[in-house]
This record gives sequence, structure tokens and C-alpha cells, in this order.
Amino acid sequence: MAEPGSRIPVILFLDFDGTLVPIREHPSLVSMPVSSRRFLQKLSRVPGVRLAVVSGRALSDLKKRTGVSGICYVGNHGLQMEGAGVRYLYPAVRRGKRVLSKIAREIRAAVDGIPGVWLEDKQFSLSLHFRQGSAAGKKKARKLFFETVRPFVSAGKVKATQGKEVLEVRLPVGWNKGRAVQWLLKKWSPGRSVPACVIAAGDDRTDEDMFRAISPGGISILVGGPGVATRARYRVSTSAGLYRFLKELQRQLLHSSR
Repeated sequence: MAEPGSRIPVILFLDFDGTLVPIREHPSLVSMPVSSRRFLQKLSRVPGVRLAVVSGRALSDLKKRTGVSGICYVGNHGLQMEGAGVRYLYPAVRRGKRVLSKIAREIRAAVDGIPGVWLEDKQFSLSLHFRQGSAAGKKKARKLFFETVRPFVSAGKVKATQGKEVLEVRLPVGWNKGRAVQWLLKKWSPGRSVPACVIAAGDDRTDEDMFRAISPGGISILVGGPGVATRARYRVSTSAGLYRFLKELQRQLLHSSR
């Protein structure tokens, strides 16, 4: 990895679930293959490369499941960042932990007994997963979720967002993956208005904030099929397609450094 202050030709912001690893029925089933981990480790050590894995997962969970040393981890949609000379926690989030705990109790009580539906408490955000639920169960879970969080949203205490087979409760802090990317770009490129090459890849609505943050000069890549609307400039259909791109990028960077 490039030393601070040196030229930074490539900065990579890569989402985790659905991007670096395929989505599974349950988030706890997701693991990164050893071959992928070794490749990302080697890519991160190419001279001039900065690599950040950006996810909605809790920071500790993201670090454990990725397992690549020396890179930056961005968890909870940017609220927590750690690694590669970075240690950051969004200042306002600690005050919101109490209301999130209250909402977590109410959501769990509301959806209790719906098969395949469960709540993940990520300390600074909540995720209601229903990928494993039946069509009727998903419909019921969505209804109960919004009924539960609506008073808190109306009071301005939280905001509700949607992703792939997941509903989320976040603090209304005006911070997201895109803002975190902008913060990191300023830290890693002091005095440089446009880094040489910034690449972001993701598969979900929350990754659109990353794509927006690196526009217009960055390379944004959606991992998904042709029917998915996106502001990304490029598209690959699967995680395997993204790895093919990254391996070619690595090859070109190593060739140019000789």
C-alpha cells in the first residue's frame, strides 16, 4: 500500500455482500473464500493502491468476514471506519443508541413468530432480514416494520430505508457510504482535487451513494443484472465478473510499475 503523501494512482471502494461475496439466505452464512481473501490481500499491496471495503454490516463483523489486513474497513454505512491509518466514529451516533435499543425491542416483539424473519442489531443501526420468509411472511413483516418505526420516523429520531430483502433503521445523521467515501478521499488525497483513478463497486441501493460521491470522474460498477436501475457507469452481472475486472486491473498495475 502506498505510503501517506505518495502518489495514489488507484483508490478502490468495494461493497461486501453481493459484491465481493454472493448474497446468502442468512448473513451469518456468508464467508469469503480463501482464494478471494488472498487476492484482495495481494491487490491491496500493489504500490499506490488504496483499498476500502464498505458495508452496512457492523464493523467488527465486516472485519472478521473479510479477513484482509492493512486495508480500511467502513462499517454501518460509513458510521464506523478503521484501518490503513483511519479510525473514525461519526460523532452523533452514540446519542442514538438508546432509541435504537427501544425500537429493536418493539420490532422483535412485532415480528416474533414469523418464520424466516429476524432482526439484526448492529449497534448503530438495525436490519430486519426476511429473505428466508414466505411471500405472506415478507408482506406481514414489512407491514409490521413500518407500523412500528413510523412514530419514531415522524418524530425525526430515525429514518427507515430499504435494501435487498432487508429493511433498515438508521439514525438521521446525514451520513452514508457516499459521505464516508468523500471523507476518505480527502484524507488520502490531501491537496489533490481529483485522484488519478477512483473505483467504486456495489450491488444495492445504498451503494448508489458511493457512485454519486465519485462522479463524474470515477469508475462506478454495479454488480447486478440489466433490469436494475443505477447511476453506475458500468455493470457486471456477478461477483465473479467483478473479480475478473479486478484481476485485470492488478495485472495492468503490476505491468506499469515495472
